[in-house]
Amino acid sequence: MLPMPKELRIKDGEFKLCPNTEIILHSSCTSVGLEAVKLLIEDIEKVIGFKLQVNKTFEKVLSNSIYIKKLPMEKEAYTPTITPEKIEILGGEAGVFYGIQTLRQIIKTSGRRLKALEIVDDLP
Repeated sequence: MLPMPKELRIKDGEFKLCPNTEIILHSSCTSVGLEAVKLLIEDIEKVIGFKLQVNKTFEKVLSNSIYIKKLPMEKEAYTPTITPEKIEILGGEAGVFYGIQTLRQIIKTSGRRLKALEIVDDLP
């Protein structure tokens, strides 16, 4: 994973990407996040073979989703988390972009079964 994050915590379990997995882009995300999500969708289609749907919302969906939200934190800070239930990418303005890029790298190397983990990277 490049660049290496400050901290990578491997957890128990895995998240399995399925055709009905949904990408939830919180309404706080800007066009930068949307463009990064489009690249993520393309990568998933190339690597795994199906195209995921994306929705923009104010609400948080908890299971079988990739949830992306911009938070009031340092602009480049981000914390992607993969659990057996969901993937969550939280970050500042640029951090959302970096978190999505990190997920793209993980999918390219792992395919549809993603090891549960937490990445802590306050400032890349």
